Amino acid sequence: MGCVCRPNHSVGHKPPRWYPESRMSELVPVGYLSRLEAAVAIARSLVAGTPDQPHVTKLREEGNDVADRDAIDKGNAELWRGVDCGKLEVFACGANGQLLRMEGVLADQVQLLRSPRGGDFTYCRPGTSAHARLVAQFGPNLGCIFLAFSKRELEKWARALLRKRRRESASIVGKRGRPSRQALIMPVIQKLVSDEKWNTTMSLKTLTQQVNRCVGSEKPISEETVTRTLDRLAEETGDRRFQRIVRKVA
Repeated sequence: MGCVCRPNHSVGHKPPRWYPESRMSELVPVGYLSRLEAAVAIARSLVAGTPDQPHVTKLREEGNDVADRDAIDKGNAELWRGVDCGKLEVFACGANGQLLRMEGVLADQVQLLRSPRGGDFTYCRPGTSAHARLVAQFGPNLGCIFLAFSKRELEKWARALLRKRRRESASIVGKRGRPSRQALIMPVIQKLVSDEKWNTTMSLKTLTQQVNRCVGSEKPISEETVTRTLDRLAEETGDRRFQRIVRKVA
């Protein structure tokens, strides 16, 4: 049905004690969040400001206190997308607070680790390098370990997702009153980089000149607009080719 009952809890707040993984959150080291806490925080960025689903509203009107499971599932998916594009690091966490960084290869070897209904190490198969690393670090009882995410990285990723929603919303309702110049030049910059006609060791002035030659707009594209578009590409794609080198001023 896409919802889950819980007392006095809404998307974005700390999960109640009886939630799966909720007791584990009490063991997470300071500065980290459990997988469920992280997924709920991401979900808040994805659905904040939007109406509840009809079936969730109906259950609440009947006196049931429910959370939107679909939103939390989407939050879980975006959580792992953040891991895949290098925005988030994921750790296995033991009962004593010890941490083991789960590189992509190790995480992929644990069945159901990414699943909204999984997220633990119960199904880690013997014979895999992940099982050997986990047992060496935490001992044979893998049911006592759980996932943890850096709170600082998680909050940064959640803000990036919220900014993306705002940009998309502004584009849909036409708040700018004209087509976005960033949307116009984004594919141009991608092609220039892909064709190796510009890279981040070159100046932004050079990139701006090349963009204007390709676009041929009556009003030239400013270097500021080009810079913002380049930063947006770096943030949304995670591609290092768009990550400009920022020179620090002493």
